[in-house]
Amino acid sequence: MRRYFEEILFEQQEGGKIYTSVLATICDLENDAVITRTFGGTIKSWSRGAELMFGYPADVAIGQPIHLIIPDPYRGEEQDLIETIARGEKTREFRAARRDSKGALRMISLATVPVAQTPGRIVLASTSMHETEAPRETAAQRAEAAQEVAELSREVARHEATEEDLKHALDARDDFIGVAAHELRNPLNVIALTIQLLKQACEGREIPPQIRLLAERLRIQNSRLNALMDRLLDLTRIRANRFELYPSRFDLALLAKEVTLRFEAEHPDISFVRDINSGPEGNWDRVRIDQALTNLLSNAVKYGRGRPITVVVRPEDGAAVLEVRDQGTGLAEEDRARIFDRFERGRGVESKGLGLGLWITAHIVETHGGTIRVESQLEKGSSFIIKLPLESR
Repeated sequence: MRRYFEEILFEQQEGGKIYTSVLATICDLENDAVITRTFGGTIKSWSRGAELMFGYPADVAIGQPIHLIIPDPYRGEEQDLIETIARGEKTREFRAARRDSKGALRMISLATVPVAQTPGRIVLASTSMHETEAPRETAAQRAEAAQEVAELSREVARHEATEEDLKHALDARDDFIGVAAHELRNPLNVIALTIQLLKQACEGREIPPQIRLLAERLRIQNSRLNALMDRLLDLTRIRANRFELYPSRFDLALLAKEVTLRFEAEHPDISFVRDINSGPEGNWDRVRIDQALTNLLSNAVKYGRGRPITVVVRPEDGAAVLEVRDQGTGLAEEDRARIFDRFERGRGVESKGLGLGLWITAHIVETHGGTIRVESQLEKGSSFIIKLPLESR
């Protein structure tokens, strides 16, 4: 086969053409592997025999460097072979180790000849190879392998130690957040009560508009701080698997109307459209569903650019659907999946916050046994759609 391989190649070189695909077909009949590569080492053809021998499909191997199958200790030998071919000299058949796709070494008998595009212009080297007996590991190779295993074991141990340190750091952070949120709750409650007392004291009296405006701003900021504390506490509860539901039967449509009316009062410059059918009733945690809808409406206000926001409640396939649509900036396709991740926020507008709202909302819905998804187009808006079973799990 080696002699026939050389004769065909040199005959076609004289004709000034490359026939590596023909050679690959011939060698396939002999179960040999035929690989053609440039002098730069790029694989140009890869026969069926090469696929069987090394485990790489042709479409994977072609275009890869020949070092794909050559172990480090044999790369200098390969370079000497290429230099010999480039000078137009014949090479002898020899044995060398090659590595397959699984990392196993195979002892191969190789015959390499030049391939010319025109007489005297050698552009490729083509190798026919067949397998001989498996290589034997030397003592030095076994020692090197043992050293690699030992180093890998040390690296795994370092990684595990780092992971344990990180876990302790995250637990300490969560403990701090929980304590801080609880400690801040008391003064925030005092501020809220003081605002309410001021409001009652102002009733029936002529109070300068500027004072009323300052009091309202104080109320809004206090509400935001309370919402921030709630989210931080939810973060620690979810991470500690202490996020609990307290379900009761109620009408989802009535809750959606209450929450929407609250937003209408807080944002009189935005139009809220209610497409809310009577019912459906279900067994859910009222406080948490209120929180989920509040998060979605807050998100719509933040990114909706002041355009109308629609709230939809409807029964569907024995479940309840709650949908919030805006006509704002929308989401790019690559952002739709990550938007429900922790500490992620929408892009395209300047926004403040922790990036926890949608993550907590998704957790609320999933804890009820429901689903949440988003449909969105850039510059056309987004629809967040919650689907809840009528009985929470």
